[in-house]
Amino acid sequence: MRIHYKSYRFILKWICLVIFTLPLFPSCSINEAEQFVRKGNEEFLQKKYAESIIDYTKAIELQPHYATAYCCRGQAKYCLHNYQGAIQDYNKAIELNPKYPKAYNDRGLVRNVLKDYQNAIQDYNKAIDIDPTYAYAYNGRGLVENNLKDYQSATNDYNQAIKLNPDEASFYVNRGLTKSWLKDFPGAIEDCNKAIDISPNLANAYNNRGYAKNHLGNYRGAIQDYDKAIELKPDDAIEYNNRGLAKDNLLDYSEAIKDYSKAIGIDSGMDAFNNNRGLAKKHLGDYQGAIQDYNKVIETTPDDPDAYYNRGLAKIKIKDKEGACADFDKGVALKGSNAIEAKREYCQ
Repeated sequence: MRIHYKSYRFILKWICLVIFTLPLFPSCSINEAEQFVRKGNEEFLQKKYAESIIDYTKAIELQPHYATAYCCRGQAKYCLHNYQGAIQDYNKAIELNPKYPKAYNDRGLVRNVLKDYQNAIQDYNKAIDIDPTYAYAYNGRGLVENNLKDYQSATNDYNQAIKLNPDEASFYVNRGLTKSWLKDFPGAIEDCNKAIDISPNLANAYNNRGYAKNHLGNYRGAIQDYDKAIELKPDDAIEYNNRGLAKDNLLDYSEAIKDYSKAIGIDSGMDAFNNNRGLAKKHLGDYQGAIQDYNKVIETTPDDPDAYYNRGLAKIKIKDKEGACADFDKGVALKGSNAIEAKREYCQ
């Protein structure tokens, strides 16, 4: 429930290469289509995804066999969370050019987000078969393997991606995340340091380094890293949540609550933020406030046994034994080990 960190879950090669799959069409048509793709690329870099889709579509209308335009449009659709539309465009790009590694790579990215992990790996495998030097495909496959908890394979793929492109900061961030999962926190910090050396404004590198420092007991160092991550990405809820956790570890519950509240204000749908704020309120003796936060967790995640356990403990503090035992019973029904112990202690 207490989430701490995030990685780059995806890597996009932001500008599509202008590669013509059928160069036998009249040059005037190709040149005009290329101009629309280049305009779409400029808009894409400015995060004007809807506008870029319009220009990629114009390129396709002029040159229906222009695989790169489909790939670029798929990338823009992905950024707008139109995942099925993105896959359709990648499918078309592959149909037009079966030897197009970026189309397989980007389709693998979407499939990873959709948790279609096996097909995502097949896409990355295909991209690597076509171009064994394609560093982004190794990185993407590593992300899928990380999601499958195959950390050794993920590490191997990140190593290969770094070998092929040692100047891509996000590869180090992702390898560092895997090291954190393996509890190699010094190694994770080393990778984040390298990422920051390459790209000093990479917020996720500071966020993940803060996570590693937090686990090594360097709470103030972690807070400094979260401060920097928030400076770089002030609208990202995760960094506020993580800084709150570090403040929790310093027993600074009032300041932690401020960070959790900020995270909730940005993303009210993440139940972990309410859970963490509830725990901090409980530490300060605000049991009613804690119960309100656990209520929200249960509304969004009714099958979470720990939410019932935590709410039950808060109800014990306000002498609502009946309500507490009902919560523990619910937690037991959901196979929560903490709820089982609490029921034995408070409800016999």
